[in-house]
Amino acid sequence: MDIKGAYRQKEKWCGSRENGIYGQLFVPERADKGEKVPLVLFCHELYRTHESGIPYGRELAARGYAFYTFDCRGASTESRSPGSMLHMSVMTCARDLMEVYREVLTWPFTDPDRIILIGASQGAFSTAVAASQNPDLFAAVVLMYGAFVILDDVRDLYPDKESVPDPFDYRGWSMMGAVYLTDLWDYDLKCLGKYKGPVLVLHGDEDPLVDPSYSLRVAKIYQNAEFHMVRGGRHGFKKGAFVEAFQYICDFLTKNISFVDATL
Repeated sequence: MDIKGAYRQKEKWCGSRENGIYGQLFVPERADKGEKVPLVLFCHELYRTHESGIPYGRELAARGYAFYTFDCRGASTESRSPGSMLHMSVMTCARDLMEVYREVLTWPFTDPDRIILIGASQGAFSTAVAASQNPDLFAAVVLMYGAFVILDDVRDLYPDKESVPDPFDYRGWSMMGAVYLTDLWDYDLKCLGKYKGPVLVLHGDEDPLVDPSYSLRVAKIYQNAEFHMVRGGRHGFKKGAFVEAFQYICDFLTKNISFVDATL
């Protein structure tokens, strides 16, 4: 296929504007011509929005993939999806992801056997949870600079579930609802291994927020995972780190999903 093909980008709600989920959809030209194509769902970081996925959406749509990046409810004060940060957690974002999944199955160009998940930071944790709870639904999973450190926050900040204030001050960053910690109180990361499909785990070697060891630990849980350190990558991939990370993604998809072009 062509290295760079035409695509269109548009706003797309899953459900109503009052209660649904807002996102941006990238549709490759071949999908508009009636072809079923692979579809990527992007789940963003805490305090961020769908905009984090746009650079990946542009590049993958140019290579023949449909791509949908959406605002998790309550994950940012800038979110266009409804919802409060006081009611949001890794688990609620995983449920949002599955709500989006059910919606995209109704889109005429979606190939249900080639749906890929990409998650970043907290979104990587939510993505991993969703895949583990629905292990037969997704063709491949990509986890970037996953914020699995949240589990340490759960266990270190308060002695027991009942001690978590509602709301509480999370790392001095913002006020969060108690559900942010209590939803994960008894969670065992080994549950992630219920997903048996191919997994790509990426982490920047200069990440100031989450040590790469967390991602390496998660990669070892899966039976079919590869792990790569991204040179110069911080908590988010920019410039050269983005180019390197995207090449890893392309190589991974070339091995596991039909037809994506591996050249950036």
